[in-house]
Amino acid sequence: MIYAVGGGKGGVGKSFVSTNLAYALSLRSRQVICIDGDLGGANLHACFGLKGSHQHLGDFIAKRVSSLSDILIDSGVENLQLICGANGNLDLANPRFRQKHKLIQAIQELDADDIVIDLGSGCNYDVLDLFNCANIKIAVTSPEPTALQNLYGFLKNALFRMLLRDFGEKSPISKLLHERLNSAEKEGSTQRIDNVIESLRESYPEASERLEQLVSEYRVHLVVNSIETEKQRKAPDVLQNVVGRFLSMSLKGAGFIPFDPLVRQSVSSMTPLLKMAPNSSVAEAFYAVEERLWSTHTEDASSLKEHSSPAA
Repeated sequence: MIYAVGGGKGGVGKSFVSTNLAYALSLRSRQVICIDGDLGGANLHACFGLKGSHQHLGDFIAKRVSSLSDILIDSGVENLQLICGANGNLDLANPRFRQKHKLIQAIQELDADDIVIDLGSGCNYDVLDLFNCANIKIAVTSPEPTALQNLYGFLKNALFRMLLRDFGEKSPISKLLHERLNSAEKEGSTQRIDNVIESLRESYPEASERLEQLVSEYRVHLVVNSIETEKQRKAPDVLQNVVGRFLSMSLKGAGFIPFDPLVRQSVSSMTPLLKMAPNSSVAEAFYAVEERLWSTHTEDASSLKEHSSPAA
């Protein structure tokens, strides 16, 4: 099962969630690989207390190694291995289409029970395509309005990237999607995906049905990090409503992680929180999140695998 952890804004806790999710899955005696999917600013290895130079995704992209298995490193946690991301190389931070396709295919072929991909920030195609290759897509945000707004943009772009890749970027449907979205943005409005689908129904009945199916099957799990007040727990409700209204996609709440100085302490000490403070209240909250994601894994594994987005 492939988990991808993404979001529109940096600093909201994607690496924290990725690190501890991989750690929690390893405690289930499953073979886990955690991948630093940030091709420009890799740091996941530091979350496990690893220093120094290691082979990384850049070595695979540049064909210095033939397999991702060649760059697996020991995380120091039983059942858990790491693949480091590339860092500081502009060419590797922007792989060509064939390089990215080969990378995604290689990730899907890794010999592991679970793979957790920690994505970089932003909405470039490399981030979106890695996000969309996952069976279980996890969006991380803090409760601040700017983070929620950025996450909406990320989800919109991820959804439309998936649709464009499914139909092919040069197809008439993809061109129409581009036109409708660009027209709405120029007018300063937000286009509802169901309206777009409906407008295509008469001229492209089969394509509109396919669009409707893809959107209805596109599921993302929301993790809200650094919650300090009861009011902040309600902030994501607005995001979920807007996503449902304009994108018609499923954004399911996977849970909340409270603000706790232990989180920063675990990052500073380069130790997963669940290892450093397994009995803390924040660890308990994270285990609740992991349990919800695991339930999705066990209940819908076959369906998720069948309907996950194709490699781009």
